[in-house]
Amino acid sequence: MPPGFALLARRGHVRLQLYGTPSPGRLPLIRWHEDGGQIAVIMGRLYYRPDLIQSLNLSTDAPEARDDAALALTCYRRHGRDGLARLEGDFAVVVLDPGQRHAIALRDPMGGYPVYWLASPQAVAIASSLHPLLDCLDDTTPDIGFLGELLTLPFAEIDYYQGTALNGVQRLVPGSTLRLDLARPSAEVRPFWSWPDKIIDPGSDRLEVVAERYGAALRRAVDERLQGTVAAQMSGGMDSTAVALLALDTLGRSGRPLHALSLTYEKLGELGHETPYLESVLDRPGLLPHRIAADDILDFDLFGATPLHDEPYCGLFRAGLDIALTAAAADHGVDTMLTGFGADEMLAAAPFYIADLCRNGRVLAAWREASRWAAAQRCSIWRILRPFAVTPLLPVSLEAGLGPWLRGGYAEGAGENSWTLPSWVLPDFARRGRLRQRLLGHLRRTYRSSRSVVLSEALARIAYTSGDWARTTLAAPHGVLIAHPFRDPRVLALGLGTRLRLRPEPGQQKPVLARAMRDVLPRSILERRSKGHFNALYYAGLTRNLARLEALVRDSPVDTLGLFDKDGLVRDMRRKALGIDGMDRVIRLNNALAIVQWLAQWRTWRAQQLAPGHVIDCPMDA
Repeated sequence: MPPGFALLARRGHVRLQLYGTPSPGRLPLIRWHEDGGQIAVIMGRLYYRPDLIQSLNLSTDAPEARDDAALALTCYRRHGRDGLARLEGDFAVVVLDPGQRHAIALRDPMGGYPVYWLASPQAVAIASSLHPLLDCLDDTTPDIGFLGELLTLPFAEIDYYQGTALNGVQRLVPGSTLRLDLARPSAEVRPFWSWPDKIIDPGSDRLEVVAERYGAALRRAVDERLQGTVAAQMSGGMDSTAVALLALDTLGRSGRPLHALSLTYEKLGELGHETPYLESVLDRPGLLPHRIAADDILDFDLFGATPLHDEPYCGLFRAGLDIALTAAAADHGVDTMLTGFGADEMLAAAPFYIADLCRNGRVLAAWREASRWAAAQRCSIWRILRPFAVTPLLPVSLEAGLGPWLRGGYAEGAGENSWTLPSWVLPDFARRGRLRQRLLGHLRRTYRSSRSVVLSEALARIAYTSGDWARTTLAAPHGVLIAHPFRDPRVLALGLGTRLRLRPEPGQQKPVLARAMRDVLPRSILERRSKGHFNALYYAGLTRNLARLEALVRDSPVDTLGLFDKDGLVRDMRRKALGIDGMDRVIRLNNALAIVQWLAQWRTWRAQQLAPGHVIDCPMDA
């Protein structure tokens, strides 16, 4: 079990249990602080602490300013529940206040670590994982609504969703606070963060001005995360290399090294082309390169060898790469591992502004822009208009296509896309899990959550990438924190404003980032026009593991649970292994296999014995 916490109030008694002991010399992922009977527990880390300390009129030498948990408790004692919303970082926090007979929990806007909770006549509880809550439940069967949401999920993370895999347990979604009454089984969840309200306008339409401001925000986001021994994932792409070189610059001023963790390929041609870009920076002074041979780490290779996990994870097929990187970080004593994840959501924007032109009646301008993109990409104009103008503006019931609409959302073979159901989904599951309605809900979130398609699509990407399964399940047990500077809320808020100010240009790879990093990145990386993808890992891995995956499906109870037709699921796997379906047609299969694997580990997960942790018994005031 990863480090974490569990607070249980039952029959007038409150017990707080902390799990996970840091290795000597390593930064702890769990901190707690007690003052006057009130206790704050924080999992993760706080950033921008000087700004917070100044806003609280504290001295930097004050005892309450030296520790994250003490600082969180000070915010609560000064400003109550709203005070915790001042915290910034990758964290989950819970404050126990016996005098007020309540507990307050909060997650940062990008969901650094999970928080689960329940309120029943028997108990109220808050925990950073599901397992400690099992003893509070009479019914531990999987929640069908949750499985329906997960099967229709367009990305890997599901932290935006309040339900969980277990009936009766709720998830605190990122950017929200929870108040649990410890005396009565009642709870109140309240959001404190709204992305549309947090958008930062860069104040200019000039690329150089916007880039300068974005670069400054990104540099500070990187600097805030340079805690302990630091590593950076480096692939040779613009995003990860920018983060790594910014970190190297800051660390070098104090004589600290930066570990560079790089997956290298020799056999897979598409990914092997990344090597020259990678090697162009690995000889920098202060950089300690660690090359991880990854040709034989294909998708699905470690599908059944991942740690036991609370809920199905839709990105499980690619977990082998995450396992290799986190293991390497742990081997080198790393406390913080930086990534380049999150830049695509804001900076590699597709031309959805064409849909906004159409929506605003500027059809001729939309046609001209689509023609310009088609010419640059040497494709038919309809290859641009269909995804970036027609589909976002169609009635949501028709966006998946006329055929799927007539068949209740079902499609197979060439008719599949990101918004359809495969034929192996049993009709009873489709009905009970409300799968068609959920798909339409994802479509509305993606294209219709605001008056601008550009903004709707960006907000959806933030929602669907909040949370981090690998951070919690793979890295935390090693004492490693995975940090994503591009997903810093300050950087994201500025990125949203940038997307509304600047249109993407065909043939240019992230012009804002390229301009901002022109004095940081080598010219070869700045002038790249494309980036290698991992599709070859998927199809080769599915083929290599096909027999094992088929056996996993055959042994699964998915048919008795009324979820999937096993024969149809196996046939679809065999088809996908031939490589004739694009990556947009494998989403439902990946999600289904994640459910299958989770069910396979279900009994073992339930039976696991949690390592004893630090226990704090707290009497409640009468």
